[in-house]
Amino acid sequence: MTWMRCGLGRLGRTPRLSDEQLAELETALLAGSKAIGYGTDMWTLTRVADNQARAAPRTSA
Repeated sequence: MTWMRCGLGRLGRTPRLSDEQLAELETALLAGSKAIGYGTDMWTLTRVADNQARAAPRTSA
């Protein structure tokens, strides 16, 4: 990656999910939406977002 060779470091926003949380989300997505309680096996943007929110609960500030 060119930007890494130039010493720019990470570009963009820091990830909201840890590597562990991302792995949990990936496992849930690969299992299918029916496997985690939805009525159909179709992933929608809303369902993915709901599962992402479960993987990374907000902390109160």
